[in-house]
Amino acid sequence: MLGLTGEPTDLDMLFTEDREEYRLARQIIEYHILRAAGAGVAALGGLDAVVVSGRFRQAGRVLGPWLREKLHLPGRPQSPAIRLEFHTETIGRVVADQALAAVRNTARRGVIRLGSPAVHAG
Repeated sequence: MLGLTGEPTDLDMLFTEDREEYRLARQIIEYHILRAAGAGVAALGGLDAVVVSGRFRQAGRVLGPWLREKLHLPGRPQSPAIRLEFHTETIGRVVADQALAAVRNTARRGVIRLGSPAVHAG
């Protein structure tokens, strides 16, 4: 970021401090984030949520709503409202916790899914 702002900075400073010398850097970073997110949405066929975690959480509070607005496609039934989620943990920890919760929920119902068919635990 030093090359864009002329001084040492990070994403939090860039997106939470309203400084004129950060304007161009913000626009460049926003462009690259939007391009990458748009490619991901196209590859996955849609988007349910924007999840920001760990050290990018503060910048995400500014970028999240902006990104959700840019990626939402109004008037298309396959484009529901996009959720915003902010987590203090890293994204790996968030995914692991959600996977564990899903496995526990499935086990409580007595059904374990392996591939397509359901196997009933007995």
